[in-house]
Amino acid sequence: MAHIPVLANEVVKFIEPKGGRNYIDCTLGDGGHAELILAHSSPDGKLLGIDRDQGSLRRAEKNLQRFNGRTILIHESYSNLSTIIAHYNFSNIYGILFDLGISSYHIEESGGGFSFRANEPLDMRFNRLGQAETAADILNTRDKAQLEEILEMFGGETYALNIAEEIIRKRERHKIETTADLLEIINKVKKSTNRKIHPATKTFQALRIAVNKEMDLLAEVLPQMTENLKKGGRIAFISYHSLEDAIVKDFFQGLAQANEVKILTDKPVSPSLIEQRENPRSRSAKLRVVEKI
Repeated sequence: MAHIPVLANEVVKFIEPKGGRNYIDCTLGDGGHAELILAHSSPDGKLLGIDRDQGSLRRAEKNLQRFNGRTILIHESYSNLSTIIAHYNFSNIYGILFDLGISSYHIEESGGGFSFRANEPLDMRFNRLGQAETAADILNTRDKAQLEEILEMFGGETYALNIAEEIIRKRERHKIETTADLLEIINKVKKSTNRKIHPATKTFQALRIAVNKEMDLLAEVLPQMTENLKKGGRIAFISYHSLEDAIVKDFFQGLAQANEVKILTDKPVSPSLIEQRENPRSRSAKLRVVEKI
């Protein structure tokens, strides 16, 4: 299944790619946004793409091969942004993009346990070589209070305590190892009352965020962005979780109060109804953009 970049037109509109300028995609994925940025920054704009998943990098290399000579694609964490920029001597940066979502590949094809729609091992690591702890490890080792906190904080799960209690009961009988094991727990606690959101969506999201330490990495990268950006350059964040959006919003407001940036999106930009129909996974996306002054 091809990955569909979320808010593609809006990203191009706000980033304003131009020839002779360079850009960074900190969450490269399959290269959907990167392809648009490179196309609009022809003939000589360059792009530095970063991703923790080697499979994503391989697919991006294939998808972006027509831009040969204009891309640097690396297997790294965006939390090391300043180090990466210095190492590759990447300058003249006019745009930095973050899409904090998960690709269709991870959900449909990776076999990593990201989706409840297939019975797979509960892994959920973006970087299976550099990360040790899996979702199954968390479910089988954390105590009730820790599990409740993960589900509530990272998933906004109303039934966090009930699910945590059922996880503890389940693992006393046998280890929780597969997505089917976890789905059985959730279905025992929750009944589907929302046609748009599956009962397991929030729990799976919370575990993915916890496994990959996504909030920690976000906090680490935020202070590194403006120092590497040219005046007039723009930073665009697409988030899918209220906590992520709140962190980005507060950080941008702090920069604006310090007269370092101008906020270009007073309210976050959401996908159109047409995009949401064509790509239902885009429905919770929120785009925020600032410009360095």
